[in-house]
Amino acid sequence: MPKLNTQILSAALVAIAAFGITQILMNLSFFAFIELKGLDLLFTLRGPLPPSEDIVIVAIDEPSMAEMGRQWPWPRSVHAQLIQKLNQAGARVIGFD
Repeated sequence: MPKLNTQILSAALVAIAAFGITQILMNLSFFAFIELKGLDLLFTLRGPLPPSEDIVIVAIDEPSMAEMGRQWPWPRSVHAQLIQKLNQAGARVIGFD
């Protein structure tokens, strides 16, 4: 076998082995734990960020449900009225979860 083919085959085998080892290590929960702890540390070092005044969360809670006098789920007409009010208030994006 020519020397060039042997080198290419060797390089390909090393790359495949490295990929396989990386995949195995990534699936071990120990490394996921280390990654999560590292992220926790970075967020702690950064400190809290002030909330953006451009984002408003409209939540449906118990007082809202009591005021509406309806059980969950609310009819689509209530959601439509909410969307209309948010659009009138200048909302650029509305998301439901």
